[in-house]
Amino acid sequence: MKSCHPPSVAANVPGTEVRPEPHLHRGHVRASTLQPRTSRSRIYPSRNVKIHRENVPTAKLELYGSSCNGFAIAHSDLDISLTLTDHPTDESINSIEIIDTLAEKLKRMPGIGNIQPITSAKVPILKFVHYETQIEGDISLYNILAQENTKMLGMYAAIDPRVKVDNLINQVLVHLG
Repeated sequence: MKSCHPPSVAANVPGTEVRPEPHLHRGHVRASTLQPRTSRSRIYPSRNVKIHRENVPTAKLELYGSSCNGFAIAHSDLDISLTLTDHPTDESINSIEIIDTLAEKLKRMPGIGNIQPITSAKVPILKFVHYETQIEGDISLYNILAQENTKMLGMYAAIDPRVKVDNLINQVLVHLG
């Protein structure tokens, strides 16, 4: 299993991410409010290794999205892409069946809840919540393009710190929406 070790959202402050202050409205964020980014790293390695090694030995889980490229804020979810090493593409697999089966497996895992398989979407996903941290997660299948976009945005942010600021402003505006 591959982990992305996400960079910090706050420039020059390793291991932190921007968190909203409780007295502000949802989506209002002050860059001065920083907390350690330990909660995401607690969810991914331990829980998800168990999911695929016990049930689908050929499964490969990879993080993508804001948790990997350094754009995560307090309301960001954990995006996970599942691929099968014995299937190079998703053409010959039954995505709906895999999502439904995975949902049943997650329902039996302690600390994971609010499991919602969304199989009618163009890209079927499985939504869940990690109760201890209250972080929401999405598992999708073969989301290779999103993984590449995550890497690209991370590189842009590494080249020019204004990219992170612009992204943070966009996220705040979306939450105000």
